[in-house]
Amino acid sequence: MSWTFSILVALALAVAGTLFGGLLASRAVGWLRISGREGYSGYWIVFMALLAGLYSLIAGLLMLRYGGAGEALPAILAAAAVVFGPIALAGLLAWLQRERPPAGSGGAVLLEFEIRTPPGAATLAGESEVFHAYLTANKASMQPVVLEQARLRQEEGRWLLPGSAPLHTRRPGLYLVLGGTRLNQASIYFFLQGELWATPGAWSQWMGGSPSGDLSPATDGVDFEMRVRRRAVPPAGA
Repeated sequence: MSWTFSILVALALAVAGTLFGGLLASRAVGWLRISGREGYSGYWIVFMALLAGLYSLIAGLLMLRYGGAGEALPAILAAAAVVFGPIALAGLLAWLQRERPPAGSGGAVLLEFEIRTPPGAATLAGESEVFHAYLTANKASMQPVVLEQARLRQEEGRWLLPGSAPLHTRRPGLYLVLGGTRLNQASIYFFLQGELWATPGAWSQWMGGSPSGDLSPATDGVDFEMRVRRRAVPPAGA
């Protein structure tokens, strides 16, 4: 096999590797939660595609020239395997890091919450900028919690606000985070250990949170409490 033919085949493999790498990179943006702010995810896709293309060119040419296959077709097939195999493996590793629901959940878990103020506190009514909540975990994206303002109620001088969110991750370090102007733009973190919501339908004990930021003297949020329970979501069509 001549050098000219090897270079032409390597260039073809480089083009194919660039396209294949770009395709996998575009899918990996969601799997790896690459930020789209200021076009970062687009630049990341282009960089990964070019990196795959450069690798394909070098690896393909080296395999064609020094891979040991004497005939053209076996040499091309061996070079293609060396080029596309590692790119596909990189895509597989990215796919394995995607968000997945908790093990044994059947793919659908809904967490229900109740947030409780101390006695005599001001109401929790208001738009999302006034009071909001989200779920987050270790290296997981933020997931908004739907706060049901229509079900806001008062019991024994305390305001109770229900909320819910589907659980899409099995990553460790799951937290419910409260924020908004009602909390003086600070945050309160509630650590959600798995045993708190392991049994469907059973409320956990009321728990206090860990504040972050300036909660005093403008707010009583340091005394907020929360409880959680799990409600299984029936499969679609059930």
